[in-house]
Amino acid sequence: MKKLISCLVLSAVICGAFASCGKSSSSSSSSSEEAATEAATEAATEAAEENATAAAEEEDETVAIAVDDVDFEDAVEAKTGDAYLAYADSQWWIQSFGNIDSPLTYDAGVAEIKGNGDYTVSLTSETNGFRFDTTGDPNGEYYPSGANFMAVVIKDAETALPDAIITINSIKVNGKEVEMKAKNYTNTEDGSIRSNIYNAYVEDSALPGDARTADGFLFNNYDTASPNFEEGEYSAKLIDAEKDLSEWKTIEVNFTVSGLAE
Repeated sequence: MKKLISCLVLSAVICGAFASCGKSSSSSSSSSEEAATEAATEAATEAAEENATAAAEEEDETVAIAVDDVDFEDAVEAKTGDAYLAYADSQWWIQSFGNIDSPLTYDAGVAEIKGNGDYTVSLTSETNGFRFDTTGDPNGEYYPSGANFMAVVIKDAETALPDAIITINSIKVNGKEVEMKAKNYTNTEDGSIRSNIYNAYVEDSALPGDARTADGFLFNNYDTASPNFEEGEYSAKLIDAEKDLSEWKTIEVNFTVSGLAE
């Protein structure tokens, strides 16, 4: 409607300008026509700018109202000594590394490690915050798929809980338990202690020298040429990421922490 009114106003300005020039001489008419054309152009430009500004303000106001009306979930960040579920999808677009910079931070399940025992960590894409951050609409629809990386991580545990061993008991995707193809191991990396669930960059033939379990180290004296396990028994790829993590809504991992002084 705003565009239609502007066009009508502009047409009236142009018609009026040319109508007033109709009684002038040829030279005066030419000069007047140029002036009228210039004035009409300026009027059109001003009208277009006003319309664009009004439309932008109207859109900003609509978005602001929409966001203000949304009940966003709490953002969760892991602290030193907390366990969290790290994740990066198949495109490295959707990521979660225990901080509040990811849309998966909303309602993330983080566990404070207080000693030996069972714990659970989780992620969900079924939140208003995730939907808004990924689609721009809290009612939008987007589901992460696949994985390049997924692991249970205890933040800063190399210093805070250096003896912690993680044993993964179960992995549930969308409420359904996923079969694990091998056993997990624990290793220390970047100051944290973790257990890979799916790591696309670690082959079974290249497990880290400090890999360990509740039963002991996988290699004698960190020498990867001297394994204490059968081939294929332990892996950094416990699941089939493409199949098991196809368009997931929730992931829940239950694990046991052992090795800590009582």
